[in-house]
Amino acid sequence: AQHCQPFWDGTREAIFGLLDLLEKHEIAATWATVGALLLGQSDSRRHEWLDDAQFDDVPIGTAASKPDWYAEDIVERLRTHPVAQEIGCHTLTHRFIEPGTAGRDQFRQELRRFRQLCDDLYIEQPTSFIFPKAKMAHFDVLSEEGFTSIRGPEPKWFESLPTAILPAVARLVDAKLSRPPNVGLPRQLPCGLWVVPSSQFYSPFMSVGNHVSVEQRVAKAIKGLRLAASRRQIFHLWTHPFNLGVRTAELLHGLDMILAEARRLCAAGELEIQTMGQLTSCLQDGAQKSGIQS
Repeated sequence: AQHCQPFWDGTREAIFGLLDLLEKHEIAATWATVGALLLGQSDSRRHEWLDDAQFDDVPIGTAASKPDWYAEDIVERLRTHPVAQEIGCHTLTHRFIEPGTAGRDQFRQELRRFRQLCDDLYIEQPTSFIFPKAKMAHFDVLSEEGFTSIRGPEPKWFESLPTAILPAVARLVDAKLSRPPNVGLPRQLPCGLWVVPSSQFYSPFMSVGNHVSVEQRVAKAIKGLRLAASRRQIFHLWTHPFNLGVRTAELLHGLDMILAEARRLCAAGELEIQTMGQLTSCLQDGAQKSGIQS
């Protein structure tokens, strides 16, 4: 993570700027939250869940003293935002989900601890889940633990190209040409979970993103919005807050234009703007009515 320090330094400013944009355009977003961001303690003790040796590098402190590690201030801003934001789950400690029995048990423990933390802090229990690094497994565990939706993987055909160079070149060409992103419909897994399709990653000025202008990012997103509106499908834009931590003003300006277009399409009756939780609630209501009718 050391090479990302400038991104961490700019993250809070980026988050607060993004929250201002969401208020300006009256848009609710889903915030996939790592629960450990709320495990800060102001005294000399570590939270018992961080006693594991793998967390030896996690310091004692709070958002005030260790702002790179804890974020109770940010979650409070989400909870008090004028436009109700959705707090989703991104696991307790950003542990990658492993297949097999051991990975299954670890996953269930992470989810249950996240839910306990929400109860302890009076946070509404999440229903939306995002897999860390899109390493997906144990969908039935998510359903059993009360989750109703996940974000699906991005369709990245170019990642299967040989060598490390060709996928990077393909990503760059795709981004610079602002090719229309994926739009689609949700699908339900046998366990009951809804998979919300992913459309576009709003990339940082890092790696390939260093060679893509904000205008090209915006053009791609607006194509996605309009395509989704014309097909009555889903355009799902996502990013990590720290991705906005460098050249923040430029990236937020781009998001301002994207959100303005989304709001324009919504006002015209061509698009609905929903969080993952809102979308899933509508899908479940529709499925129940369909079941009654049949």
